[in-house]
Amino acid sequence: MTLLHFTIGSGVPKLTAGTRYLKDQLSAYGAKALLSKGCLKDFVLNATEAVVRTQKRGESYISCLCRHLDARARFILLWTATDETYDRPVWRDLVAMAQKHDLPRAWSPARKPSEM
Repeated sequence: MTLLHFTIGSGVPKLTAGTRYLKDQLSAYGAKALLSKGCLKDFVLNATEAVVRTQKRGESYISCLCRHLDARARFILLWTATDETYDRPVWRDLVAMAQKHDLPRAWSPARKPSEM
């Protein structure tokens, strides 16, 4: 049982519990970027919206939400720690949120003209 299971079961609002879970996952993954409350809220709301569309038969709401919050934590880690290109349609909403909240990107050192 995760903290998310306990807090939602105790009457704590889902947004608050989801935010705590996302912050815990970011910490567990070693993400170093500091996220504003608004940024965290947007990523959690996006995850809760995804649950409605993707919950599998027999899967609990909380398990599905955890799956989506984990995915967003991994995205935030990769977004802030790499200079990967996220140009596939599946990334569109997450990229838009990252850009909206000015999440930093890790940029590769500039290549020398001879390497181009």
